[in-house]
Amino acid sequence: MSFRHDDYTIAWICALPLEMTAAKAMLDKVHPSLPQPETDHNVYTLGNISGHNVVVACLPSGVYGTTSAAIVLAHMLPTFPSLRFGLMVGIGGGVPGKVADIRLGDVVVSMPTAASGGVIQYDYGKTLRDGRLQRTGSLNPQYLLTAVSQIRSDYMVRDSLLKKGGIGKTQIALELAYRARQKVLGNSIFWIPCMSYESVEQAYLSIASSLEMTDIKPAEVKEQVKTFLSQEHAGKWLLIFDNADDVEMWTKGSATAPPLKDILPQSEHGHILFTSRNRKLAVKLASPNVLLIPEMDRSTAKEIFEKLLIQKDLLQDDCATTAVLKQLGFLLLVISQAAAYINENEISLSEYLLLLGEQERSTIEMLSKEFEDEGRYAEIQNPVATTWWISFLQIQQLDELAADYLSFMACINPRDIPQSILSPAASVKKQAEAIGLLKAYSFITAQMRIDKTVDIWAERAACQLDDVFPDDDHGNRKIWRDYLLHALYLTNSEQFQRCRHEYHDLSSRIGRCLQSDGRYNEAQIFFTDVLEIGETALGPEHPATLTSVSNLGSVLEGQGNVSNLVSVLERQGKYEEAEVMHRRDLKGSEEVLGPEHPDTLISVSNLGSALEQQGKYEEAEAMQRRALEGHEKTLGPEHPDTLTSANNLGSVLERQGKYEEAEVMHRRALQGYEKALGPEHPNTLTSVSNLGSVLERQGKYEEAEVMHRRALQGYEKALGPEHPNTLTSVSQPWFSA
Repeated sequence: MSFRHDDYTIAWICALPLEMTAAKAMLDKVHPSLPQPETDHNVYTLGNISGHNVVVACLPSGVYGTTSAAIVLAHMLPTFPSLRFGLMVGIGGGVPGKVADIRLGDVVVSMPTAASGGVIQYDYGKTLRDGRLQRTGSLNPQYLLTAVSQIRSDYMVRDSLLKKGGIGKTQIALELAYRARQKVLGNSIFWIPCMSYESVEQAYLSIASSLEMTDIKPAEVKEQVKTFLSQEHAGKWLLIFDNADDVEMWTKGSATAPPLKDILPQSEHGHILFTSRNRKLAVKLASPNVLLIPEMDRSTAKEIFEKLLIQKDLLQDDCATTAVLKQLGFLLLVISQAAAYINENEISLSEYLLLLGEQERSTIEMLSKEFEDEGRYAEIQNPVATTWWISFLQIQQLDELAADYLSFMACINPRDIPQSILSPAASVKKQAEAIGLLKAYSFITAQMRIDKTVDIWAERAACQLDDVFPDDDHGNRKIWRDYLLHALYLTNSEQFQRCRHEYHDLSSRIGRCLQSDGRYNEAQIFFTDVLEIGETALGPEHPATLTSVSNLGSVLEGQGNVSNLVSVLERQGKYEEAEVMHRRDLKGSEEVLGPEHPDTLISVSNLGSALEQQGKYEEAEAMQRRALEGHEKTLGPEHPDTLTSANNLGSVLERQGKYEEAEVMHRRALQGYEKALGPEHPNTLTSVSNLGSVLERQGKYEEAEVMHRRALQGYEKALGPEHPNTLTSVSQPWFSA
């Protein structure tokens, strides 16, 4: 068979003749030489390796380095036009070690990291003034990155525990985690509940905190954790994804979140365990390492039942024992709850068996919808629902507050429930007794977690959340982050959607907190909904509706979205119309809220910005000074709204040529934002850019360049390369040089 020049797709370049000898020995078959242009001075060996046609060439004897390699490749490409891969393959020494154990005979494949594209050489960067080497970034071809991922995935272990509901797979996963921790010291083990996108988001935030990853934006945390754990220095780790049941979450994602399969780290030092009730998803995530947990047999179930019961002699009634366990489906969680009820009420197994049989069928059928399991036969009544209902009726009789707490917990996320989110009791003792009763009946754990029950109290849950959910003051950040997981879980329920008109203020607070955390896409959903409700229920001129317009415009501007009413007018140059809307908003706020209310002051600042755009600088300066002085008085000098006013005042001062005073304002805003929001928050980066601009106007070019470069790098990381703020930074003169 004859070959043509364009049949060869791989170039193998060697530095030494000895290396070329080894390369020739690797060829499965050597091909005849082909004619070369007179300008091509290379000497080639052609051949085949595992079906791939390869061109082997060697650098000129004694002439080494990157320049020589580039010349060889430059001559090679016109001769063999179909080359797709160029490999510089050499012979290296062994580098034994605990992290990268490279030994003679190993094949070493480079891979990209956070700091390099996978190849580091002496001229791959530049030396800065302080002597540090700044590496030049590079982008590897997609097909090479994909190939490396495939190689790494072959060495990374994924397992899935498949089970029916209630069989105790979470307990098995916990036991595995404890044993893994004892077996390998230094193992990092992370638990991720997968009941919703919000629970995963919260878990990744906790992981980032545990790994001491600072300055991480919530919107980026999953990708940042993935990158961190994919690197060798992360060490050995185990990720446990509990309740991975939702195929859509894992494979398709949503409008605001990527599919969860895309956030899984890849490392030969890592191990991922999924627990699931969904066979198809388990196979997709961990095939072929899927372990089907078998059902308990009668003897094992009886042994566990005996350990849980206070009165062991109850099991002497063998017929009743067998009948109860059979009714309970031999499920660990159901057996635990049944034992708790029997212990509390001191009844016999025969009496409990009667309770199981006489519960109202319609109620059980309704509850069973929340416990559907593909592993159970349809004609068998759901034991989880039955035991849950019996225990719930008993709790209602014993402690109404405990029943209220349980009903509220059933409407929010069932994991990591802050005790402060519960409605206050008459006394601390009463609350402790109510929570203790729920623990005694195995409804909640010591960590305040609840098994998924039923959504029948969504409206009362919304009322309670409305009472306790804080505003977006930066001092409340820890509280709202604890509550957000549960608020998002509740507001996504069908029951809440039916009564959401009554809780538009709660939705507005949730939206503002999401915006403060940089979660703009989620905030937009809430603000849009609140605006629609306000226009329908209150009218377009109501102060609350005007506030909703302002909130939506703010978050859309943060996204780079100019579809908001006022933002569109301003960005389209219709500043006079925008001024009219801002004056209307300010007048309404002053009449309803008063001249010094924080919301009124925001309207003052917005009007000042509209005036600035029209060149009405003196009036604009007066507005911004009023906003700054008002915010300092009502909120304090370090509040983010005060800092925004300082930033806005600096901008209008700069427009008037008052550069020194403008610099003072921008430095104040920057220092405050760094302290309050962190160095990579979009507001901080805006202050960095503004300071760079005013420094440039004063001829302080070196410091100005430092500021603009910092702003550009921050915007690219926080907002992406196509965001308007990023593109504005790129347009600076030193970036086009």
